[in-house]
Amino acid sequence: MQLRKERDVPVAHNDRVYRSSRARAVIAYAGIVGAFSALFINGLRQHAPPFEIIAGMGIGAMFLARRFLTARFRPSNWLVREAESGLYVHFRSYLNYQMSADDPTVVFIPYREISRARPVRERREKPDLQYPNRMTVEILHIAELAVTFDTSALAAQLDAERGRPAPNERRWYGKTSVKYQDYPVSVNDTRVRIVWQCVPPLRAFLDALGRRHIPGDGEAQEAKSYEVTAAQNRADAEREIAELARSGRLESAVLKAAMVYRQDPAKAEQVIAALRRGEIPGEAAA
Repeated sequence: MQLRKERDVPVAHNDRVYRSSRARAVIAYAGIVGAFSALFINGLRQHAPPFEIIAGMGIGAMFLARRFLTARFRPSNWLVREAESGLYVHFRSYLNYQMSADDPTVVFIPYREISRARPVRERREKPDLQYPNRMTVEILHIAELAVTFDTSALAAQLDAERGRPAPNERRWYGKTSVKYQDYPVSVNDTRVRIVWQCVPPLRAFLDALGRRHIPGDGEAQEAKSYEVTAAQNRADAEREIAELARSGRLESAVLKAAMVYRQDPAKAEQVIAALRRGEIPGEAAA
C-alpha cells in the first residue's frame, strides 16, 4: 500500500477508470432546468406571478448548484483507476477539487494485497427533512476489499482528509469557503470500503478483480441506524467548527454551529458563546 498525491498517479492508456457519470449529470441538470423554464413560461402565459417567482428561484438555485455538474468534467472526477499492477483509489471527493493538490488523496493497493472482494448493500434510515416523524431510506452500494496490509496509515489519512478545512475562494460577492462532506472511502479493520456511485457499475469492477484471480464473495446486506449515522455526522461537523475557529474564520464557525445545533438551542447558544470568547470547541475543556 502506498499513499500518493493525485498528480503523482501514473496514467496508462489501458487503465480502466471508474468515475461519476457525466451523461447522467447532464441529463438530470437539463431536465430540472427545463422543468423550471417550462413553469416560468407557463406563468407568463397564464399571468401567474407565483409560478414565475418559483421558477426564477429554482433556476437561480440550479445556477448556484452547477458545481455538481461542472465538477464531473474535471480531471479529478475519478474514484478508482484499475492499473496493470493494482488499484489507485481516490479518497477525496470530486466535488472538493478546489482543495490543495499537495495533500495525499490517493491510495495505491497492489492486487497481491487484496485477498477477497465483495459487494455490500447498506440500508440506512434517516428522518425526512420535511416530515421529521417519517423515515426515508437510503441504499448504498459498497465495494468491500479485504486487504492484507496494515490499514492504520490509510485510516489516519482518511481522518486528516475529513478534518481539512476548505480554502477561501474569491467570488464576486466576496470570499467564501465550501467543502462537501462527501467521503467515498472508509476503513473497517482490515477492510477498505468504497461507496460506489460511479460508472461502470460495481458488478463490472468486481468482475474485473475476479479476472485478476481475486476471489469474490456474495453480496452482504447491512443496515445502519440513524443514531449511528447522526453521531458520525455530528462528530464531522464539530471537527469542522473547531477548524474554522482555529483558522480565524469566526463568522463561518458561528454559522456552522447554528446550523448543526439548530435542534438543540441551548447547546447552540453555549457553543456560539464559547466561539465568541475565542475558545475552540473540544479544546477549551482539555
